[in-house]
Amino acid sequence: MILDVEIINQLPEYKNGCEATSLTMMLNYAGVNVNKDSVIEKVKRDSTPIKYDSEENIIEWGNPRLGFVGDITGKTPGYSIDPVALAPVINEYLPGKALDLTGSDYSEL
Repeated sequence: MILDVEIINQLPEYKNGCEATSLTMMLNYAGVNVNKDSVIEKVKRDSTPIKYDSEENIIEWGNPRLGFVGDITGKTPGYSIDPVALAPVINEYLPGKALDLTGSDYSEL
């Protein structure tokens, strides 16, 4: 199925902002007049600092189930946010409509 969704580019402002930008596209498709900046302002953050070992491997960071981990702009390292942490933003714009289908069989969708 291909939907006629208006494309919004996450760049140049949000190098790590694919989840929030695609959420903005989904909300617009659902009839909510909102821009990516407004959505990104509402996205929870996990501000747990990044920790490296002596070889510069990441050994500890935040939890994407709690909020966006790192820097969404990409000026410093950034990682991701899980659907469960985006649900409150969806529900703010579309009350009671957030549904996490992660792991669902394609036929269920």
